[in-house]
This record gives sequence, C-alpha cells and structure tokens, in this order.
Amino acid sequence: MHLRIFFLLALMVSSLALIGQEQADVLSRKVTLNFRNTSIEEILKSIETEDFAFTYSAEVFDVKKRVSINVKQESIAAVLDKLFIGQNMECQQMGNKLLIRKKRSARIIQERSDSLNAPKPTAPSIPSSSNNSVVSAKETVASSANQETNDKRDSIELTNSVAQPVLGNEDKNQVSSKEEELRQYYVRERIRTTAFIAKYATYQKRPLIWVPIYPPKPKRLKPIPQKFNLVINEAPKEEKERKIKEKSPTSDKKFRMYISPNVGYTAINERDAILIGGDIVYHPNRTFGFGLSGKGFISRGELDTELNDTFRYTGGYGGVLLEATLFPNNVFHLTTSVMFGAGEIVYGKLDPVASTITVIEDQRALFVLEPSLNFEINVIKYMRMGFGLSYRDTSSADLKYQTSENVIMGARDFEGFNFNAFLKFGLF
Repeated sequence: MHLRIFFLLALMVSSLALIGQEQADVLSRKVTLNFRNTSIEEILKSIETEDFAFTYSAEVFDVKKRVSINVKQESIAAVLDKLFIGQNMECQQMGNKLLIRKKRSARIIQERSDSLNAPKPTAPSIPSSSNNSVVSAKETVASSANQETNDKRDSIELTNSVAQPVLGNEDKNQVSSKEEELRQYYVRERIRTTAFIAKYATYQKRPLIWVPIYPPKPKRLKPIPQKFNLVINEAPKEEKERKIKEKSPTSDKKFRMYISPNVGYTAINERDAILIGGDIVYHPNRTFGFGLSGKGFISRGELDTELNDTFRYTGGYGGVLLEATLFPNNVFHLTTSVMFGAGEIVYGKLDPVASTITVIEDQRALFVLEPSLNFEINVIKYMRMGFGLSYRDTSSADLKYQTSENVIMGARDFEGFNFNAFLKFGLF
C-alpha cells in the first residue's frame, strides 16, 4: 500500500516539475524547421504552441516577407535572430506571450531621461507694490541723465587738455569762437536735462478707480457627438482579425486522434504474464487527450497440486483514459496517463487445441486504477513509438478453491507493475 502511494505522488510531482520548467523559459526551447520561400507570419505560427504565442504589430516589420530557413534542434531565440537578421528587432517574453518589437536606442533613452531630469525655469520675481516701481523708475532716469552729462563734460575737458599746435592770431580767434559755441551748447543741454529730471521727480500717479473683480464663469463645453459606431464599421477587416488573434493566441482547431496497439509484461501472483491491448485517444490540443483503453492478460501455466492439473490466470480490464503530453513539439517527449475502469480475473484450465478455458475453478470482477509514465519518439509524421512503466491498482481479487475454500490468490496479489511497449498511428 505504501509503495503504491509513493509511486502515484512521484508521478504527479515529476509531471508538475517538468511542466513548470518548460514554461519558465520559452526562448530556450529547441525547434526543427525547414521552410522555403515562406512568409515570416506562417513560420511564426508553426512555432507557436498551446502554452505560448507571438505578439507583434504588422507595422513594425513586413510579416508577408518570404524567407527560407532550415534549422535542426536550435533555440527559438536563435531562430528569431535568423528570421530578423539586419532588421534591428528584439523578442521579450511576457508570461505566455513573446513580444516582437524594434530595439530601443540607448541614446534616445538617455535624452528622454535628461529631459525629464532637467530643472524647470523659474518665473521672474514680481515687485510687491506699484509705488516701489515708480521710485525705482525715477532713480533710473535720473542716474542715466547725470551719467550722460558727466560724460559730455569729461569729453570737453579732455579736448581742452590735449596739446594744441602753435597758431596765428586769426586761427586762435577762430578756434576760441568754436570752443565757446560748443561750451554753450553743452550748458543748454545740461539745463534742459536737469529740468526734465526735476519735473518727473515729483510726478505721482493718479489713484485708480476701484473696480470689483468677479471670478470668471466657467464655460460650458458642448458635448462631442459620439461616432464610435462609425469608427467600428470603418475599421479594416485585417485589424479586426489581428485583435481577435491577440485575445485568443492559443486557439487551435486542428483535429488530432490516434490508435495505439501495445504489448507488455507483468507478474500475477509470482507468475510471468503477457499483456496485449490497445488505446484510442482524441486530443483537442497538443498537451491533453482522452479516450478508451483496454488490455487482456494470460499467465504462465503451473501444476496445481490440489487440483492435480495445470492451471493459469487469464482475464482483462479496460476503461476511460486521460493523457497529458510534455514537450509535444520535441522529437523526444514524455506522456503521463491514468486509466480507470473495471475487469475480471479467471483461474482455470486452458485447452491448448481450442485455445479456450475449459475448466474454471474461480473468477472475480474488480475495479482497476492504472497510472503510467511513457517515453515517446516521433518516427514519422503519422507514427510514434515508445515504452513506459505503469502500476496496476485493483480492488480485492480474492480467489478460492471450490472444494476446500483454500486461498488461490490473495486480495492484493493481482496488483503490480507493468512494462509496456507501443506504437501510435494517427494525426498528432
């Protein structure tokens, strides 16, 4: 009983660990592709699986561009580098989506960050009152006028201080008259400037009439007519299809179904036995399937000392099969399944000529639960082969002799491991 529980828990933990590891890094998955003169959009669709899909915009790159590619067991990241070589593209994983976009330039990112961190210009200070403005204006006008008259006076003194050449009496009289006219001109200008400054030095503004200030009334915005229906109707058909695809990137309507004959070995009450059976399974997607499974068995015949003849165990069981596939896109992958149903075991004598049970000592109906772990190989497009291990857990299979009520098989003697080999034919 403890061995059965341990085996079931080990199967569940290994399956969850493998699934988590597969979803952790999609870009490192290995794929095999061989396309000639095929559009990039079709190649990307062939790489997509149930647990991830590509997300991109047709404006970023030419999805209809036809290329040729032939790779074998290379990562998805390496395949994307070959598809977009020279186009400056990058791929980023976002959960179960792979976003394809243009690479961002480091210089543009730096300029954006500098513009955000640049200090904002401060507004100039505003004087606190109008009287201070008038006073400072008066002082500015007066100082500028005084500076101008001082400059003119300094220029006259500089002219007078320059050494003059030796002239005659007539020339001296002409020079002195011109200097006198120039001196009188500057005196008149100085008097006018002083009077102008004195006039505006005592100037005062008239008091303003008090006018009440009311807050402005907010303008009422006119409602914008809604034209959403027109926009939706005018949207191109390709844009609608692209949005639908982004909402459901993992939709897959491909029909998948297979038939699998199998053969195996087991031990029944310490006797070697052969298992022969088959499965028929439908897969709505790549990773999950359900169907029917059945097996028949026959053990090695041994001499029964109480009955004084050769007897053996025969029978069969079957039921509903649930199957999960790990790494379905790889050539080598794993499958885990569980079958639950019912069957029958018979202890009897086999007629070697007629190949039928002629004498039945005892038989018993029972329930069966059988989990399994299998390793598969893709041989061709429509065929797979593999082998695996399963454990047969059953209800009580207590068989007894009809004459003496002695036990032929214990309640748990029918349980045990199965070693199976199988082939699968169908659409995967």
